[in-house]
Amino acid sequence: MHWKDLIDWIEKEQLGTVKANEPMADYTSWRIGGPAKVMVWPKDTEACSRILHYCKEAEIPAAILGCGTNLLVADTGIDALVINTREMNWICWRGSEVRAGAGVSLAILAGQAARKGLQGLAFAAGIPGSVGGAVLMNAGAYNGMMSDVVSKVTVLDGDGRRRELDRVDIHYGYRVSDIKRYGWFVAEAVLSLQPGEREAIEKEMNEYLKSRKEKQPLELPNGGSVFKNPTGQGAGRFIDRAGLKGLRIGDAQVSLKHANFIVNLGHATAMDTYRLIRTVQQRILKEFGVDLEPEVVFWGFEAS
Repeated sequence: MHWKDLIDWIEKEQLGTVKANEPMADYTSWRIGGPAKVMVWPKDTEACSRILHYCKEAEIPAAILGCGTNLLVADTGIDALVINTREMNWICWRGSEVRAGAGVSLAILAGQAARKGLQGLAFAAGIPGSVGGAVLMNAGAYNGMMSDVVSKVTVLDGDGRRRELDRVDIHYGYRVSDIKRYGWFVAEAVLSLQPGEREAIEKEMNEYLKSRKEKQPLELPNGGSVFKNPTGQGAGRFIDRAGLKGLRIGDAQVSLKHANFIVNLGHATAMDTYRLIRTVQQRILKEFGVDLEPEVVFWGFEAS
């Protein structure tokens, strides 16, 4: 693959900052992962569209990076162009609607909404993800989810073509959407919120933040919830019942605080973490007949 040609073209067209062999451990919440062959920070949706089109024409694999939560990158890295959405961070308010770029922090957006006295995003307090990733996977917590507030979404397909989707076009489900099914990239989204009382919204958010701090291992690098919850039941409860809290491979450990989290005790490798995930799956399947499905996205693993 002509990686130098790609870098030269991005720089010539001034589409964004671009770097070679960028360590993914610096961009994932697990603090794990080898280098990306090339990483680019597009300056806007049009730049991202052109980059995706170039990659399609040149047969260069591309991957989209938000805040790096729920992402496990192999120790050998990823042989692809990683599109980092950090610079796609615009927020435009119009009454009770907000248009936000893919790279906007969901928690920051929820905080802004609360200060404006707008309700609908309180559930997102403390969710360490980006708007793009949250819209893609229908992120949620505390009986709220993105599908409750999404109005319109601008996506780019694998060829870089822009598509405008209404909420009804997306067919959301639990941690899934048509956007995810088709492998499209969320460039920006319009969210529709409702007027509320600022004090009440901020109180609700503070309660959620307190609950997260008490129940989740936020003091250690982790990838968020590892497994989707089986229908009507928490994945962590199965893991706890199987006596797997504290199970460790290398420096990757099933959290003692919340069984559906795997923490990095300091020097965990991606393979440690990957093996631990698969071990937990196998044990739960054998003991309860429940096949836990990972929420984690795997980059650079042959059998992911």
